Amino acid sequence: MNFILILLLFYATLSLLWAPDFKHNFFQLALLSSNMAIFAIAFNTISDQNMHKKVMFFFLFCGMFYSFIAVILYFIEPLVLVKSIRLFEDFSLNLKIFTSAITKKGFIKRASLIANSNESALILNLYISIATGLLFTAKKRLTQLLLAILIAALVSLSLLTMSRGGEVGLIAMGIFIFGAIIRIRKYFVVLSILFLFVLISIYQLEFFVLNRILFSRDKPTRLATTVKSKEVQGVGIRLEFWKAGFKSMKKSPLSGAGVGVGSFKYYTLVNHAHNIYLSLIFDFGIAGVLFLFFIARFVLYEFSTVFKNQSSYFQIMSVAFLAGLVSIGVHGLVDFEYNTPFIWLYSGLAVSTINFAKQEIIQASC
Repeated sequence: MNFILILLLFYATLSLLWAPDFKHNFFQLALLSSNMAIFAIAFNTISDQNMHKKVMFFFLFCGMFYSFIAVILYFIEPLVLVKSIRLFEDFSLNLKIFTSAITKKGFIKRASLIANSNESALILNLYISIATGLLFTAKKRLTQLLLAILIAALVSLSLLTMSRGGEVGLIAMGIFIFGAIIRIRKYFVVLSILFLFVLISIYQLEFFVLNRILFSRDKPTRLATTVKSKEVQGVGIRLEFWKAGFKSMKKSPLSGAGVGVGSFKYYTLVNHAHNIYLSLIFDFGIAGVLFLFFIARFVLYEFSTVFKNQSSYFQIMSVAFLAGLVSIGVHGLVDFEYNTPFIWLYSGLAVSTINFAKQEIIQASC
């Protein structure tokens, strides 16, 4: 994995030679480097099972704090709070807090947390995956109960973002867990149907209580109606982005446009491809395709390794992390780009966990 990442970083640096905006692409390269550093730190932080549990529970504590902020912001008037902090003469730090989104026509509110709704849904879904893994490894009933309550709360908040990509990612992650974890695998069909029923019930309950009672709004839900605003929405508009991206690749089909979302914006006037796979392909060309192939091979191989081996903490947590990667993979079809820091952080923890699980399996077979 380290070798592949080093190759990607080397190619990203090389792409500055043909990048359309050297200064901006150099900045994007710095972001990619910092994201890889986040991955490396997350990967090398864990030393044993005890430390891993501490990191996981701290991770969940951050998720609880994140969710607490989301609940508060949900009841604030629709507004984007921007705070600019001047650090140096030509450098300032801009802090954006996205509060609840609602149109002037009174469409249902969307929980946006401190990011946009799609990124918030992704982050919440990944918290859910870790909480689920801890639930299946917890030995105390009280811990199991608290984790189950936390999962229910995180699921409810994830649905409140009304991110359709996040909702599909959540469903894919849940179905993956039901089919992958050995102790519940025989109930796969029943649990999957029950899971979908619960999601729909929570969604409708949230709509009724929050919007018809508290906010007195009587408008269609996000699933039924696309909110008409200037924000990027819908698969249709994304298809237009992707067409423009493939059209721009005619200029450099093998080498790509260059590191960073700035290249895509340069050719298509859109910030990024809204597709984590295509963002790699558009920016890195054939190198991006090879990197995606390696990631797919890695996930499939590691899943096959832990699918039949779930006798320890690390092995069960590996399944949970793989479920989170499935959520990223599904949601990434319509959102994000490869320079998303939280994805790199989660991936570093995931690879570290899987590595410990593989070591246990190898030692057991010797």
